[in-house]
Amino acid sequence: MKKTICTVLLLAFVAGTMAVAQEPAASFQYDLNQAGNGIIIKRYIGSNSRLVIPGRIEGYPVVQIGNRGQIDSRYNFLVSVVIPENVTVISDKAFESQKRLTSVTFPSTLKVIGEESFEYCDLRTIRIPDSVTTIGRYAFAYNSNLTDVNIPASIQAIGTSAFSDCKALSNVTIPTSVKFIKWGLDLFTRAPDAFSNTALSLAARRRLAELEYDPTTPTPPPATPVTPEMVRINGDTTANSFYMGKYEVTQKEWTAIMGSNPSYFKGDNLPVEYITWFDAVEYCNKRSQKEGLTPAYTIRDRNRSPGTGSPITSADVTWNQNANGYRLPTEAEWEYAARGGNGSPGNFTYAGSNNADEVAWYNGNRTHNVGTKKPNGLGLYDMSGNVSEWCWDKGSYGRILRGGGWSGSANDVRSAARVSQNEGAVQSSSVGFRVVRTDPEVVKSREAAAAQERAAREQAAAQERAAAEQRRKQEAEAVAALERERQAAGQQQTVQKAPKTQGSRNNVLSKSAIIIDGWLGSSLVLTQGQLADEYGNAQDEKLGILFSGGPLIGWCYGYFALQTGLNVIGTKNTFWANNSSEYISLTVFQLPVLARLNIDIEELFYFSPYAGVGFNVSSQSNNKDIDVQSLSTSFIGGIDFGTVGWGIFKLVLGLQYNGDMKDNVINYMGKEHLFKNSRVSLNLGAHIQVPLH
Repeated sequence: MKKTICTVLLLAFVAGTMAVAQEPAASFQYDLNQAGNGIIIKRYIGSNSRLVIPGRIEGYPVVQIGNRGQIDSRYNFLVSVVIPENVTVISDKAFESQKRLTSVTFPSTLKVIGEESFEYCDLRTIRIPDSVTTIGRYAFAYNSNLTDVNIPASIQAIGTSAFSDCKALSNVTIPTSVKFIKWGLDLFTRAPDAFSNTALSLAARRRLAELEYDPTTPTPPPATPVTPEMVRINGDTTANSFYMGKYEVTQKEWTAIMGSNPSYFKGDNLPVEYITWFDAVEYCNKRSQKEGLTPAYTIRDRNRSPGTGSPITSADVTWNQNANGYRLPTEAEWEYAARGGNGSPGNFTYAGSNNADEVAWYNGNRTHNVGTKKPNGLGLYDMSGNVSEWCWDKGSYGRILRGGGWSGSANDVRSAARVSQNEGAVQSSSVGFRVVRTDPEVVKSREAAAAQERAAREQAAAQERAAAEQRRKQEAEAVAALERERQAAGQQQTVQKAPKTQGSRNNVLSKSAIIIDGWLGSSLVLTQGQLADEYGNAQDEKLGILFSGGPLIGWCYGYFALQTGLNVIGTKNTFWANNSSEYISLTVFQLPVLARLNIDIEELFYFSPYAGVGFNVSSQSNNKDIDVQSLSTSFIGGIDFGTVGWGIFKLVLGLQYNGDMKDNVINYMGKEHLFKNSRVSLNLGAHIQVPLH
């Protein structure tokens, strides 16, 4: 007995605690949905990080969480969330960037998990109820600690990258009854391999590989037959064959699909009105989905996701022309059908008659039940009058409206009349629509043509790849042939060059040789050294021309050579003394010791860098007041360019530095002055070289 009492008390305590844990209505900003039968939670402003959302507020059930935006803008605030029963939609971005959110409990009534709704959270395990049909793109992306996900059997569509960058995701459970997922390409990663994720188990990867993922042409469920309310319009050069609704969409049909009735004039068989163009395309998609058809439109809404209750005022809509679902007629299709297609007279002023009163409701004060006037030759009612009908095409001010409405004049309901209105802003009791479906045979022919075009492109691409490979092989063979010719020519030149050890320079000697070299030339002095005046101040020398020449002897092996000999240099210098300049003609007897590298260029020329030292004896010959007799050592370096193919005679052009390593002494009228001879010169001369083997 005591145990029973304790159990009852414990259950009562838990129930009381749970009741207290639910947030009060004052913690939320909320509103009624468009149908007026449920609450939309727009914002959470409470202080409890472990959020339990109440099931009812002010007597209405909570049916939607979020209204295309975060319900809590305090990032990293929420830790856990419990979503109550009756909620069918979690809107886009509802819990985005709640990076502390580790746990969420979904209700068994949930149908739609919106785009980016739990992106950048910290969920660990997700249990998605069997009621969910749609998971939006990036819905659970970047939950880096998420390890386990179940995909319910009820799933119909999973958006792009719904689970991308869930690095720890290892287990994905998908029932065997699920054979394909619409728009599911790039499901768990944005990598080219749609399901590559290093954490996925082998079983998960194999199960994912079994599914069909094709966002453009998913395998559709069996299509329902075209209902008797649809009339087949045989095509011609103006339009392909299609099916068109016999009547304008009624309020009964609209309410059955959309769950509410926006019309100003109420009545089941009255045409639905007071709808935007976006409302009409959304109805087409929803009716297609309900009847197991492929929706014709992709709606990328800028303000909200389809199905959240509030009107669409701006969106990007694309049309899949191969879809078999419901859609709006093109303007060409509408006018073609209004004028009776290709089997009825096309010259009526109105749709089926030249008398507006026979076929149209106009100049009135309200809408009328559909199908109460005379049809046109195709059996289509109210193509003129009652409500203007939205078309797919764009005009000057928005989307095209055709047929005119109950408030217009007879001129407004002509088959040729057309206006355009803002597709997101215009809501009028004289604007409605009717639906069409593309003829399945047209879809098949388009698919066949598309398949042929793809095959032709693939064949052309394959041919181009084969041609490119053939060109590559031909180019490779041509390069190889040129290389063989070059090698053969090189071998022949080597054989011809072999005797050229006498009478030519033969830049690469296979044996050592002694070479006697006679040299004579002149030089343009680019820079010279400096003389010091009687006070020790440096003075620039004038540039000039010098002459040199003499015998050299050297040893050569291969590219390398050593040279020595006698080089007689005649130069002219300027000496400053007593504030006046004196010219000195110097004769320098130089014993050079040089190391060279001799390299031929194309058997015609050679270049030869060298470096070494020179031992100099200098004397002057033109000024009796100046006594220059000095010994010095200079550094020599430069490079020569010369001819090869003229036997023992060589013409040489070179650039040389020849500079004393220390100052010399000049005796001028009994006083000693410093003197350093250094110069950079451009040399031009001739060599006679005789090798002695």
